[in-house]
Amino acid sequence: MATVFLTGTRPMVRPNSPRPSRHALIVETNHRARFVTRRAVERAWPPLAGLSWPHPRSARYDLIHCFNAIPITEKPWVTTFESVLPRTLGAGGAAVGDLLRDRLLGAGCRGLVAMSQYARGKFIKRNEGWSGLPKVLPKVSVLYPHFDARDGSVRQFAPGTTLRLVFVGNDFARKGGIAALRAVARASAAGLHVHLDIVSGMRIAGAVYTDHPDRARYGPDLRLLTHPAVTMHGRLPNARVLALMAGAHLQLLPTMDDTFGYGVVEGFSVGTPALATNVCAMPELVTPDTGVLVDLPHDRWGIWIGLPARREPGFWATLDSAYDALADQIVERLTAMMETPRLLEHWSEGALARFARVHESVAVSARLDAMYEAAVHGDVVLAEPGAVAPRSSVAPAAVARDVPSRPREYAR
Repeated sequence: MATVFLTGTRPMVRPNSPRPSRHALIVETNHRARFVTRRAVERAWPPLAGLSWPHPRSARYDLIHCFNAIPITEKPWVTTFESVLPRTLGAGGAAVGDLLRDRLLGAGCRGLVAMSQYARGKFIKRNEGWSGLPKVLPKVSVLYPHFDARDGSVRQFAPGTTLRLVFVGNDFARKGGIAALRAVARASAAGLHVHLDIVSGMRIAGAVYTDHPDRARYGPDLRLLTHPAVTMHGRLPNARVLALMAGAHLQLLPTMDDTFGYGVVEGFSVGTPALATNVCAMPELVTPDTGVLVDLPHDRWGIWIGLPARREPGFWATLDSAYDALADQIVERLTAMMETPRLLEHWSEGALARFARVHESVAVSARLDAMYEAAVHGDVVLAEPGAVAPRSSVAPAAVARDVPSRPREYAR
């Protein structure tokens, strides 16, 4: 049995570390003084978020498992990452990242775990031209996030009844809330019986990187929150979110940009399939067996092509056009499903099957435990990858072609 110190991006720890584990896990806590200090430093210079620091000296541990970060340590370590690595974002970040990534070549780096094939592709894109990339790539494997098994049921839809939809996302516009609202309003106007439950903290505009900075631009869309076919719940505890998902026929995530989409997988755990955009990691999760995709034009790495225009004066027109196109496609997909109810049943069966095969905690935790054991014994480790689905026909399989073949807490 090894002792493993878990540190880095806190929301990533639970779905990407073993639970249960046969090893002793020490989780870095949000000790207030140190947490506030670190956050202040990272806000002053964002690239430091890509560095795992500092590590406790008084605790004895055999291995470090970082999340979205690279450590400065003599201990052996592995890192799980959601998109780019080194994750040294912001002004000056490229230079810092170029220095940090040399640590990936060292013997102490025992493995790099991408959360998706999309993340693996982003890693390659970030490090194109680096002479060390061919040496590091054999350390990179894919292991999808995991969640507890739950009681799920196969969804069925009876023609003439109301199709229940659910949207979950705090970054409301980025996650696709605007497109979802427009779609439901248009579907209702066309005579479709649909209802949308929304769970969101309603972060919108301002500094959200996919949004227009002027919140007033979203005024007409936000007024649709009072539409008769919409129920706005605000923030909810996870148990209530899962209950809403379990009561829905389909979850909507027509996201503009999303490194993974935990909510999609949690929906799968209760049998709720998904409608999502074909960007980032979404096509790996939402396949013809687990739901349906809508098209958001993207580059070879799966990034929406409109995103680089966010600093240009005409960005709202770009966004507005994208929201409209997504809304129209959503209505088309919902109409087709309501006319062929067996589709929903097929997707729901596939969602449950994918969750059990790829995302169920006990099985994935066993693979992570084996990875820890190998790392401690000095081996370069590869987490056994979960099933990888090719991108849908609405999205080229570019990334795949470019890719070579309950713990205790330590208050540091």
